[in-house]
Amino acid sequence: MRTLDIATPGSRVGLDGSRLTVDRPEKPRVGVAIEDIDLVVLEVPAVAVTGAALAALAKAGIPAMVCDAGHRPVGWLQPVGAREHVIAARAHRQAALPARTRGRLWADIVRAKLGRQAEVLAEAGGHAARLHQLVRTVKPADPSNVEATAARIYWPGLFGADFRRRSEDPRAGALDYGYAVLRAIVCRAVVAAGLHPGVGLHHARAANPFALADDLIEPFRPVVDRIVLRFGPRIPGTAEMKQRMAAVGEEACRSGGESVRCRSAVQTAVDSLARIIDDGRGRLALPDALDDRPSEPHHA
Repeated sequence: MRTLDIATPGSRVGLDGSRLTVDRPEKPRVGVAIEDIDLVVLEVPAVAVTGAALAALAKAGIPAMVCDAGHRPVGWLQPVGAREHVIAARAHRQAALPARTRGRLWADIVRAKLGRQAEVLAEAGGHAARLHQLVRTVKPADPSNVEATAARIYWPGLFGADFRRRSEDPRAGALDYGYAVLRAIVCRAVVAAGLHPGVGLHHARAANPFALADDLIEPFRPVVDRIVLRFGPRIPGTAEMKQRMAAVGEEACRSGGESVRCRSAVQTAVDSLARIIDDGRGRLALPDALDDRPSEPHHA
């Protein structure tokens, strides 16, 4: 599976049978089998996409992320209709999930997130032990908001006391881009599992059509954080940074004691939630640890 990054202004994305085609000014046509694509990134506004190509992507459950002229992700086209034949029955069970179960699952998500954050913080030379201590204090539904307490330790320890997540700091922009790619991967996995993306475990704003993705992304965010940490004090140029982040699905983590690609770990986690919703019991299969594996996206 690959991320198809359309970065050349004036490109045209079309469909030729079961292959997505990319025509670029004064360059040979690129063709990629749709089943080999995990995510399409429309890197610049000056890209034309045919309706047939969008329909084929939607039918295959493949999201397309759209960026503005500054290369910032501003939205995506998410195929919410894929697997319609299972959404209705499972969505009813999903919506009826008891508050006690939702609280337990959210606590598991927060614990996994803090555990992975502790790994990244240790790599940065920070006080990871403090996060490990907080993991043990997380209660069902996290009523004390331990997640926020951990953030106040994590971000200054990772990038310095002056770092602010919502700022013009280029590291903040790199994080936002990486999270957007990761969120699209989670959204796709949610839809593929026949779950309703708008029915969350913790995030529940009515205006958020992907609340469940915003729940399940949390333990995987440190994968992006580690990439930005490894960039060092100077974030590379926009093109290089985006190429690196486009391959976040190829990053490695450990799930069930095995080293797997991040996108596979996401699908495992989502599938485990689907089983819990169907059976009324079970545990979420969340990443046990981060791992290392080189990866490269496919660009056009």
